[in-house]
Amino acid sequence: MDAVVARMMLLRDGSEHLRLKRVARAVLSPQRIQALEPSMRELAAELLPLDRPGDLDFVAEVAKEFPLRVLGKLLGIDESDLDMVLAGSDAITAIVSGLDHTVDPEIHRRARTLYEYALRLVRERREKSGEDGISALVRAADEEGLDDVDTASNLVMLIASGHQTMPGFLSISMHNALTSQGTSAFEVDRALAQVTPSRFVGRVATADIEVGGCRIRAGDKVLVLLAAANWRSNSSGKGARHLAFGYGRHRCAGAAMAELEGSVMFERMAEAVHAGARLVGTGLEWNGDANLPSLTKLPIRIARSTAPLSDR
Repeated sequence: MDAVVARMMLLRDGSEHLRLKRVARAVLSPQRIQALEPSMRELAAELLPLDRPGDLDFVAEVAKEFPLRVLGKLLGIDESDLDMVLAGSDAITAIVSGLDHTVDPEIHRRARTLYEYALRLVRERREKSGEDGISALVRAADEEGLDDVDTASNLVMLIASGHQTMPGFLSISMHNALTSQGTSAFEVDRALAQVTPSRFVGRVATADIEVGGCRIRAGDKVLVLLAAANWRSNSSGKGARHLAFGYGRHRCAGAAMAELEGSVMFERMAEAVHAGARLVGTGLEWNGDANLPSLTKLPIRIARSTAPLSDR
């Protein structure tokens, strides 16, 4: 899988990175993202029902399901394939994220399965193009002269990056709201600064530079701590400025998509908290990922709501 990962936009620089980003933007155009808002709202209401009191695991039933199904809708992936897609996406993340490079053969097998699936979709959509996101990706890739391996590799990257940060962002924000912050935890920019779904990124310096009195040489490997920058800026009294999506050429191509998903789901979560949702049981379970932290279980109890928050 290393050869596939090496072709991803995330790990490319210069003109090649910009070329791949143009292809990704064909999928993540403002028009395509905005068109998803009605279905996002329907899905948020389905996953977090306020008219059926009861218990649910917010992580498994909401925080993971919501971004996965939105991604499927964006790209045009059959719902019957989403479990396999999630397993492969988790595997890709284990390979490219964090501090350790996994060599677990099962993880690499799952990642390979997702790549082969993506390659098949690329070829199918070239033969029969439609209005879905994968068709748009293939058309843009063909215009840029990408081969099928490059196109499929970056489809895999879009799949993985499209939902891997969101479960942590949603679950930690929900826990914050239920334990201390109330609905103020659902201010998107503030939450992005405080939670910082992706805590750091790795980079290689392309030129000599001095940062904070530290001399960095061209070729040096650098760990950029996005969370540290966010926490400092968020405590400066100047508002919730953040670098949660990165900065410059490598700023996340899906930032607008993530912001809309967060806004839609936060509205629903705020309604649940306002209606009396509460934690069930004690103790937290975390995934142990230093870069993409997330709760792995968050049992909550939904109280009956008679009207949406906006009507009160």
